[in-house]
Amino acid sequence: MKHLLRLYPRNWRDRYGAEIGALVERQRLSVKGLLDLLKGAADAHLHPALAAQHVFVPTIGFRPGSTRTLLERAETSADGTHLTILAVAATPERTELMVEWERVSEPAVCVSPAETEAAPPVEMGAPPKRPPSIAPPESRLSATLSVGSRVLESTSVITHSVSYSSAESWSVRSMHFPALPAGARRAALRVSDGERHWIVPFRLVPARLTATPVTAQSTKDDITVKVTDLAHHDDQLVVGMEVSAGQTVRRIGQPAPAMPILPSGRKFKLARGAGFAPIVLEDDRGVRRDEIRRIFPLREQPDAHIDGERFVQRFSVLFDEPSTEVRSMILIVPFVELTDQRPSAVADLRQLPVDLELGEHRMRLLSADAYPGSDHRHMKLVIELSATAPRFIHPAAVQGAPGGSYSWGGSPERGEPFWMEAAVGDPPLVTFRGAVLRYESPWRLEIPLPPS
Repeated sequence: MKHLLRLYPRNWRDRYGAEIGALVERQRLSVKGLLDLLKGAADAHLHPALAAQHVFVPTIGFRPGSTRTLLERAETSADGTHLTILAVAATPERTELMVEWERVSEPAVCVSPAETEAAPPVEMGAPPKRPPSIAPPESRLSATLSVGSRVLESTSVITHSVSYSSAESWSVRSMHFPALPAGARRAALRVSDGERHWIVPFRLVPARLTATPVTAQSTKDDITVKVTDLAHHDDQLVVGMEVSAGQTVRRIGQPAPAMPILPSGRKFKLARGAGFAPIVLEDDRGVRRDEIRRIFPLREQPDAHIDGERFVQRFSVLFDEPSTEVRSMILIVPFVELTDQRPSAVADLRQLPVDLELGEHRMRLLSADAYPGSDHRHMKLVIELSATAPRFIHPAAVQGAPGGSYSWGGSPERGEPFWMEAAVGDPPLVTFRGAVLRYESPWRLEIPLPPS
């Protein structure tokens, strides 16, 4: 099989020949392995501009065609902690890892109510008391990647999912590093919590889930929705999407709660709710498929916005695999929410209830209950119903005391009370800023399906 590497273009062999050769040597001769090599060679000839070609990395998303990924799951156990590298995307710009972390908890650390981010439930009446929460001492967590004699420090470690109890803790984190050397095939992750450390060696190979580029797009209300890539993985169709607008892009449809299953087999808990409006695929036989889940960029902060350029949100959407007899499908996006940053309104919490105007949008602030022993106020609001488009959903932010944090209880249904919360100073004045507006067009994009 190694002789088949000659079928690849010379520039492709120079760049990836060593990685593919090492992979072939470790595998037994098989029809599937032979077909994979032939398909890879054909793709390399058909798409010579590797920078423009994308691949799909499970749990991470679409990345450039030159991306290297994890050969096999890597893990280690020590000091009551099990660390698993679920996925790696090593691109020419950066290196991204998804890591699962399970450990037997140390004695619980009680965090004061002011330090927690627990959201009170949406209920009429007095706000709930905030109990102390259990959380591990993660402030000391650090990570490095070792490649030969080089050591790369992590640029960020972000927690995406977490579960704590008195007996154990579990979380999934993304770790971000500078780009690995171009020829690196082996590396080691070292994670430290200040007192202990864990080392997980892993191997890299060129990504093999080649994406099919797509150019479908639809523009309405100055909002452009694009489909950029398609890929097949584990009986699912993965759709790469891009939404751009002249204002900050927020929610794009509202999917029903999903139950993602990570490569380790662990499942997330489900949160139930109502009022879902998922992205839908409708095939040429009239069968509709709701989205299963989405994959968003791993970085905590998006790229800085440049004045005069449009705001862009990119993500991947997973659907059940369509029938092999389907030749085309229509992707339907039910709504897009944007933020108009211009309007603001000031409210005095000593004079409630009060009607407020946020630009041309109206709302009523019903109450602002204080938490015992805290400077936070639990504010209850109602948005005035309007038949005009776009529909005003809620204020984008609220600020009380300078530098104080805020939170809110999700997007309300029509006429339904909802809450926002903020730290408040003396006098108790708060400023509501920006308006979240929903555009309900919908957008319909016809896309051809690549062969499975």
